[in-house]
Amino acid sequence: MGMFSSGEPSVTDNTPQPVFYHMYYFQKYFGDRMVKSTVQNSSAVLTQNIGDIVAYASSFTSGEAGVVIVNKGTASQTVSVNITNFVPGTRYYYYTLVGGTDNGEFSQKVYVNGNGPDISTVGGPSGYQTLSAVSSSLTGGIKVLAPPRSVIFLVADGKK
Repeated sequence: MGMFSSGEPSVTDNTPQPVFYHMYYFQKYFGDRMVKSTVQNSSAVLTQNIGDIVAYASSFTSGEAGVVIVNKGTASQTVSVNITNFVPGTRYYYYTLVGGTDNGEFSQKVYVNGNGPDISTVGGPSGYQTLSAVSSSLTGGIKVLAPPRSVIFLVADGKK
């Protein structure tokens, strides 16, 4: 199994597999430098397993900050992102990638901000390069909902 299909029944050769879309957004939203990140539960009552959330942080030489958030669990979680040593700009942008329900935990489909494969039984949206990111104001901090088994690619505007 690679990034593109080859010899699969009922699938056109060179159709992008789900991993292709994850790498596309990773390359777009992960910065020039990886920086330290921690994941912690700030709630007095632990309602979900904090071990299900993994985060990778980065910075861009142009001043933005990037975060990749992975929810390995089977329940949605609201994730607050606190970026230290960072002068925030005005907005943050993100894409949420989730699998389909076609093959249990190993879906051959990926949905990017709710957009999935157009007609294919595998892969993701054909217009992935022009899909708009979800955007929100940095006023009040960064909070995102991480669906079960999802990856969120996030960039926050920064001031250099």
